[in-house]
Amino acid sequence: MQGDLVLHCGEATAGFYLTPLVAVDVATTWTELQAIWGLHSYRVHSGVQYIGARFPFPLREWHSDNGSEFLNEHLLAWCRRRHIRFTRGRPYRKNDQAWVEQRNGLVVRRLVGYDRYSTRAAFTVLQRLYGLLRLQLNFFRPVRKLLSKERVGSKIRKRYDVRARPISASWPPGCSARPRAAPSTRSSTPSIPSPSPGTSSARWTCCGSWRIRVAPSPRPPRR
Repeated sequence: MQGDLVLHCGEATAGFYLTPLVAVDVATTWTELQAIWGLHSYRVHSGVQYIGARFPFPLREWHSDNGSEFLNEHLLAWCRRRHIRFTRGRPYRKNDQAWVEQRNGLVVRRLVGYDRYSTRAAFTVLQRLYGLLRLQLNFFRPVRKLLSKERVGSKIRKRYDVRARPISASWPPGCSARPRAAPSTRSSTPSIPSPSPGTSSARWTCCGSWRIRVAPSPRPPRR
């Protein structure tokens, strides 16, 4: 798991500003986003805990840069208690965390931009935006990985694997998830029927109190 902070600081890093936390699983491309109030190590530690609880699989390794918001006793002790391997990249080598750096530009910068955000209203809006965005990225947007590159004359031929959504890659083949029972205290939670025997290809997942039915990944077109 690679994690990084994106600074919504505008043109200057002085003062207070919001810093969303982005975490990407390299194997499944599962992406989590969490708005952080400032750069304090305690708030970043809480954000990592909150993100780790939302993953559909246990967190085994955490990789980040050399910032003091990550390299501190609070986060290191939390990783040791949960037997999570903690690694860091080399100074001034962003390729050591290339997956999360790609998500920083593709998701956060492209959607939110480079302006400065430092208010409670902006924090509330970013929380809601990132909560909806993680659902789109993990449940509805297929991803394909580069397998190899080959130079043929003046051209480069690239080979990709079959595209799949991160939620499909997170579960073993043939695994089906049953929907979580809705809490009795929340009457506003939408009622979703149980999957019928004829819809075994559809999959179910849980996101907080919401139960989401995920359709099977589309097959790539034949050439």
